[in-house]
Amino acid sequence: MGRKEFYWYYKLHATTPIFPTQSDGKLSKYKYLGKAGSLAYIDAIEQITARTKIEALDRSIEALRQEWH
Repeated sequence: MGRKEFYWYYKLHATTPIFPTQSDGKLSKYKYLGKAGSLAYIDAIEQITARTKIEALDRSIEALRQEWH
Protein backbone atom coordinates (compact mmCIF):
# COMPACT_ATOMS: atom_id res chain seq x y z
CA MET A 1 0.00 0.00 0.00
CA GLY A 2 1.07 3.58 -0.64
CA ARG A 3 1.77 6.24 1.91
CA LYS A 4 -1.33 7.68 3.55
CA GLU A 5 0.23 10.78 5.03
CA PHE A 6 -1.13 14.16 4.06
CA TYR A 7 0.75 17.42 3.90
CA TRP A 8 -1.15 20.70 3.83
CA TYR A 9 0.59 23.72 2.38
CA TYR A 10 -0.64 27.05 1.13
CA LYS A 11 0.09 29.26 -1.84
CA LEU A 12 -1.20 32.52 -3.23
CA HIS A 13 -2.62 32.42 -6.74
CA ALA A 14 -2.91 35.50 -8.96
CA THR A 15 -4.65 35.78 -12.31
CA THR A 16 -1.51 37.24 -13.90
CA PRO A 17 2.16 36.63 -13.04
CA ILE A 18 3.08 39.10 -10.26
CA PHE A 19 5.27 37.14 -7.83
CA PRO A 20 9.03 37.06 -8.47
CA THR A 21 10.54 33.58 -8.44
CA GLN A 22 13.49 32.81 -6.17
CA SER A 23 15.58 31.04 -8.79
CA ASP A 24 15.63 33.43 -11.75
CA GLY A 25 13.53 36.44 -10.72
CA LYS A 26 10.95 35.88 -13.44
CA LEU A 27 7.32 36.46 -12.52
CA SER A 28 4.94 33.67 -11.54
CA LYS A 29 1.21 33.42 -10.81
CA TYR A 30 1.95 31.48 -7.63
CA LYS A 31 3.68 32.25 -4.36
CA TYR A 32 4.45 29.33 -2.06
CA LEU A 33 3.62 30.10 1.58
CA GLY A 34 4.39 26.77 3.24
CA LYS A 35 2.37 25.28 6.03
CA ALA A 36 -0.05 27.16 8.26
CA GLY A 37 1.84 29.13 10.88
CA SER A 38 4.93 29.79 8.77
CA LEU A 39 6.15 33.39 8.60
CA ALA A 40 5.17 33.69 4.92
CA TYR A 41 1.69 32.31 5.70
CA ILE A 42 1.14 34.70 8.63
CA ASP A 43 2.37 37.67 6.58
CA ALA A 44 0.00 36.78 3.72
CA ILE A 45 -2.97 36.42 6.07
CA GLU A 46 -2.21 39.82 7.62
CA GLN A 47 -2.01 41.43 4.17
CA ILE A 48 -5.25 39.80 3.02
CA THR A 49 -7.00 40.94 6.22
CA ALA A 50 -5.74 44.50 5.78
CA ARG A 51 -6.85 44.55 2.12
CA THR A 52 -10.31 43.28 3.10
CA LYS A 53 -10.67 46.06 5.69
CA ILE A 54 -9.54 48.72 3.21
CA GLU A 55 -12.02 47.46 0.61
CA ALA A 56 -14.84 47.55 3.19
CA LEU A 57 -13.93 51.14 4.12
CA ASP A 58 -13.85 52.12 0.44
CA ARG A 59 -17.35 50.65 -0.04
CA SER A 60 -18.62 52.55 3.03
CA ILE A 61 -17.14 55.82 1.80
CA GLU A 62 -18.68 55.32 -1.64
CA ALA A 63 -22.09 54.55 -0.10
CA LEU A 64 -21.91 57.75 1.97
CA ARG A 65 -20.94 59.79 -1.09
CA GLN A 66 -23.91 58.42 -3.03
CA GLU A 67 -26.29 59.35 -0.17
CA TRP A 68 -25.04 62.96 -0.15
CA HIS A 69 -25.71 63.52 -3.85
